[in-house]
Amino acid sequence: RRSAMPDKIATPETSCASASTGESPGPGLSSRRSRFFAMVGCAALVVLAFPNCDVDWLVWVSLVPLFFAAQGIGGKRGFLTGWITGMMIEGVGFFWISHAILHFSGLPLPVAYVLFLGWAALSALTWAVFGWARGRCRTPGAVLATLPLWVAVEFYAPRLFDWHFGGALYQREWLRQAADVFGASGLSYWILLVNALVFLLVEWRRQRAPFPRGTFAVVVVLSIVVPSYGAWRVENLRGHLQDVPPLRVGMVQPFTGQGQKRGGGQMTAPQLFVSHLGQSIALDRASPVDLVLWPEGADPYGFYDFSGDVPGKNPLDGHRPDMQSQVTIFDKATAPLVVGRRSEDAKDQVLNSAAYILPAGESLDGVRVRLYHKNRLLLFGERLPFQSVLPQWLIQMLPAMTWGAGTSNPTMPLKARTTSGDGRYSFRNLICYEAVLPNYVRQTASGADFLVNLTEDIWYGNSAHIAQHASVIRMRCVENRTPLLRCTNVGPSGVVDVLGGFADPTAIFAPDAKPFAFQPRSFPTVYASWGFLFPLMVLILSTPFFVRLIIKNS
Repeated sequence: RRSAMPDKIATPETSCASASTGESPGPGLSSRRSRFFAMVGCAALVVLAFPNCDVDWLVWVSLVPLFFAAQGIGGKRGFLTGWITGMMIEGVGFFWISHAILHFSGLPLPVAYVLFLGWAALSALTWAVFGWARGRCRTPGAVLATLPLWVAVEFYAPRLFDWHFGGALYQREWLRQAADVFGASGLSYWILLVNALVFLLVEWRRQRAPFPRGTFAVVVVLSIVVPSYGAWRVENLRGHLQDVPPLRVGMVQPFTGQGQKRGGGQMTAPQLFVSHLGQSIALDRASPVDLVLWPEGADPYGFYDFSGDVPGKNPLDGHRPDMQSQVTIFDKATAPLVVGRRSEDAKDQVLNSAAYILPAGESLDGVRVRLYHKNRLLLFGERLPFQSVLPQWLIQMLPAMTWGAGTSNPTMPLKARTTSGDGRYSFRNLICYEAVLPNYVRQTASGADFLVNLTEDIWYGNSAHIAQHASVIRMRCVENRTPLLRCTNVGPSGVVDVLGGFADPTAIFAPDAKPFAFQPRSFPTVYASWGFLFPLMVLILSTPFFVRLIIKNS
């Protein structure tokens, strides 16, 4: 039996000395039960910090329980600890994905939930990698070497729904402005560093680590610099925008179900179309607008797109018109429209499109109608995973349809109608979840005065997805300093400005037709130039420390 008296009494000096010389104080938590509760606590804090809960201050301590749970328990157990924690976070925080798989694809309930669990397990691998790194760290201070790894994995790992820890700050005006330097990943690193400081302070109080002087100093400096920069940036941009004449955009939010769009509701497809067109005309008559938006899939008809420039109209009898046929069904429109619709190419491939249509008798550069075809297709909804290896008979049995994808995102010209002078602007389209993809939004925003996002969120029900989708878009606008006009079927619809503000949007799950004012001007950012490489940069710079602290001292 071991003696009740220790061979050597630990003092703060000896504990700190052992930590500083690389001697391991061992796992952060001694029992499986305590590690389990730490994993659950971490998952709960992360979920509560993001929409719909939005208790965002919890994000500053949300990872501390996982730091303790995984520290020094070995690579394999650390991997499992991070994986289980990640599955709880992904499974609870993004449970709406199961709703989307079930209703978007039409798959049977058991198959939909099996796919959802498989997705949660794959998404949680990012957490598993972080858990593995923490498991290899036996000294508390080595946690600092794992932070760049998490930031890199968070940014570069493929995900169905792109989100960042820094995105939790989307409602904090002065804090989110720093995203135009290093993106949401830069805010993620700051949040992770604060979590690491809290963890190291607790370990210092437990006499297992020295006082984290360097980390403390860096966090204090960032806590002063980030909000100070944000306050300056807000005033700076508002000053630049004072001379930008505002334009007016009307948004039609019909709140129609998929059955209604197919003519299965109280209104037929032609009646829905006439209703949307009537609302557009009424908005322009009440107060002239420069542009009117309909959400994704709002137009129940479809284009046959042969040339890419002058599409023909597809009448209900299915007759394929020739290339020169003109769009006459929109001739009553009094303002330019951007409408979400299906289209088909010469090979009968169905595409998810946004059609930019000028009023009858008008054209810009000799073109009245321009189309954008969605480039990034949504998994399960618009493309099936592993379709290339699935047998054709199985693909035909599945109700989910694979759509065609566009290969470019051309700029669309807009001539101002409500302001004096001959103002001309350019915009690009993003359809639905394309607006949350960091790299694609950065590429799309280049050279555009503003962005147009047509969205259909009814597939996800009245879930956290509605708020999560809008919150991520606000961070994308700050990163690229480009305003975005967001028109959705179920809301919220409105204008996200270059500061990430989303003022007075429409209510969710309610029909509406509403005008908004916006300033069509974008600004260059460090993030757009090279800040998107920040996750890779910090990972490369920290590699020597990562190797020394995690491999050598393990």
